Amino acid sequence: GPAPHDLFLQDIPGGLGDESMAVDRPVKTVKWQNEETVYFSVTDGFFYRVYQLERGKTPERITLPLSARDFDVARDGTVAYYGNGFERQGEIYLRTPDGKTRQISHIQPASWADTPLAPAEIFRFKSFDGRSIEAALLEPPHARGKLPLVLLVHGGPTSSFDASSTYWFGMWPQLLVAHGYQVLMVNPRGSEAYGSEFTKLNRGDWGGGDYRDQMAAVDAVLGRGRTDPNRLGIGGWSYGGYMSQWAPTLTSRFKCAVAGAGTFDLVAEFETEDYPQGDEWFFGRPWNHADAFAHSSPNMHIASANTPTLILHGEEDVANPVGQSIGYYRALKQLGVPCQLVVYPREGHLPREEKHQIDMLRRMLDWYDRYLKPVN
Repeated sequence: GPAPHDLFLQDIPGGLGDESMAVDRPVKTVKWQNEETVYFSVTDGFFYRVYQLERGKTPERITLPLSARDFDVARDGTVAYYGNGFERQGEIYLRTPDGKTRQISHIQPASWADTPLAPAEIFRFKSFDGRSIEAALLEPPHARGKLPLVLLVHGGPTSSFDASSTYWFGMWPQLLVAHGYQVLMVNPRGSEAYGSEFTKLNRGDWGGGDYRDQMAAVDAVLGRGRTDPNRLGIGGWSYGGYMSQWAPTLTSRFKCAVAGAGTFDLVAEFETEDYPQGDEWFFGRPWNHADAFAHSSPNMHIASANTPTLILHGEEDVANPVGQSIGYYRALKQLGVPCQLVVYPREGHLPREEKHQIDMLRRMLDWYDRYLKPVN
């Protein structure tokens, strides 16, 4: 597939064996307990799980009460891990060999106790072809009336939302919930946390089945009756930025979009990015498969877009070069679509400087408020 998935153990004299196939989830971190036992983490749906693997045995999952974004293991089997949940900021926990867990760090400020984070409802729904897809919905507590909703799209595309995604790209989800928005995060086909075959389902089909999974999720939430269908927004970073450019070429249901570090012209992207092998796995090479690149490129369908869009990008991005957002901005301006382009100096694919992150958050929130908040 397009990203590492399996754990292999090889003896020094030679030979090769795939020891993690029984798990069928992408392996993220590997730590040795001793010469016979290795621990490894995987993404499994919206959570990071930890497994123990002894030579010649089937991997055994270690029960942890939180998502274990990172971990280490001592020789006696004590596991130290960075644990967090949708509504819980990350801290360090210890799990002793007898299964007892305790928190050992208190890094997050006490003020968080007065600013509770929203929990997530994880649910499944049937997509357009009957496939079961998983999503997470965050809602403002005690909200009344019909709510505006923002569909956030993860990066990758071979990535997945997880419990720590509430803090990713500047805490967009929790900030939006705190300001009265529902936030929907979907792991559509192509997301890595559901096995190798599920990961491959959007090969050569960016903006196809994965887009339809996103829209089916929106419809599933609308069916509950708490969401205002006239106040829908979309946003994301990287592949999420791509989908925030792509969706408005197919639908006018979104009243605004925020596209961060997206891709507008997949051929130009292939020619200028620092890792074209990823796109080559999905589409081949442009000179051999021009139709496939054109089919999934927003620039080939942009004439039908009319969604007001805020465009954010790092000037030194080599994963998705800034020219992608410049081209997108130019097209929207030519079409008369309301849009803004903000380019952050010194930044790569993800903003690192605090002042840039704060500026991005303010602009993002202001953009959604401008188009989605009710008129008083």
